[in-house]
Amino acid sequence: MNTPAISDIDMSLRCAAVALATLVAWRGPDCLSPRRPRSLLTGTWATLALILSYGYLAFYLEGGPRIIDATAYFLEGRAFSEGQWAWPLSDPQPSVMGRFMVRTAANDAAAVIFPPGYPALLAVGFRLGFPLLVGPMLAAALVLATAHLMRSVVLLVPSWQRIERPLVHGAAGLSACCAVMRYHTADTMSHGLATLCFTFALSCALRQCASPRGGWHALGFGLSMGWLFATRPVTALGLGLTLCLYGGLRMLHRRAPVDRRAWWLAVIGLLPGVYLWAHYQQTVTGSMWTTAQALYYAVSDGPAGCFRYGFGSGIGCLGEHTRFVSDSIGGHYGLLEAIGTSGRRLKTHLGDPLNTIALCPVALYGVFVAWNKPALRVVPYAIAIGMLVYAPFYFDGNIPGGGARMFSELLPLEHILAVLAAVSLSTRASLFGRSRPSRWSASQASSTLIAIAIIGFAVDGAAQHEQLRLHDGGRPMFETADVVVPPAPKSLLLFDTDHGFNLAYAPQLRRVGRFRGDDFDRLLWESHGRPDSYRYVLDWSDRVITGARLLPVPFDPRPTAELPLRLEGESLWPAERQRGAWAWPVWLNGSDCVSRGRGLRFLNDSSDTTGEVVLALPSQTVAGRQIVPWLAGVRTRLPAPSQPGAALQLVLRNDDSTVHRWSVAPLPPDSCRALRAVQLPNNVGHVTLRIEGTGPIALDRLELSRKR
Repeated sequence: MNTPAISDIDMSLRCAAVALATLVAWRGPDCLSPRRPRSLLTGTWATLALILSYGYLAFYLEGGPRIIDATAYFLEGRAFSEGQWAWPLSDPQPSVMGRFMVRTAANDAAAVIFPPGYPALLAVGFRLGFPLLVGPMLAAALVLATAHLMRSVVLLVPSWQRIERPLVHGAAGLSACCAVMRYHTADTMSHGLATLCFTFALSCALRQCASPRGGWHALGFGLSMGWLFATRPVTALGLGLTLCLYGGLRMLHRRAPVDRRAWWLAVIGLLPGVYLWAHYQQTVTGSMWTTAQALYYAVSDGPAGCFRYGFGSGIGCLGEHTRFVSDSIGGHYGLLEAIGTSGRRLKTHLGDPLNTIALCPVALYGVFVAWNKPALRVVPYAIAIGMLVYAPFYFDGNIPGGGARMFSELLPLEHILAVLAAVSLSTRASLFGRSRPSRWSASQASSTLIAIAIIGFAVDGAAQHEQLRLHDGGRPMFETADVVVPPAPKSLLLFDTDHGFNLAYAPQLRRVGRFRGDDFDRLLWESHGRPDSYRYVLDWSDRVITGARLLPVPFDPRPTAELPLRLEGESLWPAERQRGAWAWPVWLNGSDCVSRGRGLRFLNDSSDTTGEVVLALPSQTVAGRQIVPWLAGVRTRLPAPSQPGAALQLVLRNDDSTVHRWSVAPLPPDSCRALRAVQLPNNVGHVTLRIEGTGPIALDRLELSRKR
């Protein structure tokens, strides 16, 4: 990818970074005067982090969530604020369902698939009226937690207490000026909260080790660890393994006594977060042992089990991550593939802690400094284990500006190591030697490191964040400032994008839908009482959004029963159920006969198995009509293990009875075929279209006659 040209905003931010670096380098040591309160120093860095994160939201993200994950979290947080873990679904379901949304196990409600820890906090912001300030406030809290962790580290090495203030100053300053963390505390994603929970939990655990008879630190650890589990369970697993290893080695060498009261307080603290996570999975999937993400990928992508934690064949979802799977793992995730994925994450992550890869040797030297203090080996352990626990997950998750997202929770630890390295390098005698650095030299080293990290952003890291600024259109795909036309509060607003729908949809109001370009739009219009309807249209130029318009959507005023209807195949995604096969919307540009150039492609999990995909139809709409399925031959780059010469069968079912079964001969690429018309009875229950066989095939559309 070519680096985009430096914008005026980007140049201004670089100049501001240089000015800030100069101020920190010049005034940093003076700020550590014993006459200044210690809390004032960390409070200043925390305030700066809040301002910088809000500035990132305003200037880089253009005022709102950008990537699809962030908009889905935004929707989930708003639903939580309205008291709904999952909101009821009514026909037409395709006007609501989309990416990262899943039908609950009972098929009567919809929910977002992400863990509930961060949306629960975001819901508080919605209730108070400022959801986008939650991230910047997390940024300030994270700086305070990083300072708390550095003080906990100093407690484990009493000889360092004389230079505690410079060390805390350095760690807090690096946390405030870390550009990657400014992104993660500006966009509405879970990494900022997970980093805060991770940092505070580890700090409380170290404090508990330093004074085993205390109880509040154990309770703080439990609360943070439980909320971390509810936010990012794999990160919680990494921290748990780290503390088990560290605690085991500590007991082995020192035979430290076990404070059972502290253990019980930690367990009590864990319960709220664990209960939140389990209750959400139970609500969405019907089982606390099945995650909403697993349910979503089971019905929306393939092959079966493609989105899972571990190793083996069939890992890697061919719909969501087509290019990544084909280029990097090829459908089998083993040791070599895990090394490759972890290596890509690590390569991206090297520039994350100090804003440029050129400074990564400083943090690496910090590992050496910490390793020579046995009490501090927990920090390298936590980093190594934190990276290893994500090795069994196939997708690297890297984004320009956001760095290696899977490793973002490790940034406070790396800031601490970098400060230790800088202070050690500032004197001829290292921290673990007999000689000790003076307070002034430690202060100077910390301030200089912060200043260099800020310069690193201005010189190197800013280019990555400029790419992120232009990513996903360069601005949010829905902004309330653009909605000035709807004359009535009951107007219906339709969106072309998942991003825009997620930002606009309010489960209680439900005056927002997805623009499908078929008669699902009409059915939604009917269900809302035929209100004035508008389509939110984005204007694009060279993949950048230049504006947005509201266009009226006209509908035929005649009764729907008197009109023939057309339902697009891709509008029926995600499927209601899949077994041994899967469906995914694809472009079929080579077929002139395909309506709107898209279809719903059907594939098998492997070439030697048959499977089925079950698509739910709007029962009351299709009742009493003739239905004609249109199929298309497929010419697409999407991997297809299916046997091209095998036949397919389409089965139209009403509840548990078969209405009709179509046998389909193989279709040449870029061709279309209409199947025989079938009459449905007036009284129907749950109508589904079941696709059976070994494909490949694409469902172009369903044509429905007038009602009889």
